Amino acid sequence: MLSKKISVATAAILLCASVASPASAERVQFRYNTDELTTYAGAQAVYRRMETEAAFACGDESTRPIRVQILKERCTQRLLADWVKGADNTNLNRVYAEAQNRKKYASNE
Repeated sequence: MLSKKISVATAAILLCASVASPASAERVQFRYNTDELTTYAGAQAVYRRMETEAAFACGDESTRPIRVQILKERCTQRLLADWVKGADNTNLNRVYAEAQNRKKYASNE
């Protein structure tokens, strides 16, 4: 079983932090086993973990003004996009595309 790690520089995360400076930049890593991506269901499970980890990395700003919440969402989406791209897996790409379509559809309602 091969373990893989995706690291993304946190420039996007700096947008989310209320008092962030370049000195506070760090790398955000997501770990998964490549075996998890061999099935669509496995890729869905990995993507759900990615969503949770990205939201956590970008901070909980639910009590902040709307502009900060928007920045957090952008940060989360950026991390997800980078992690999925870094994994370079057909199943995970499909799960990500479906999630983006659901998000687009929900915003148009």
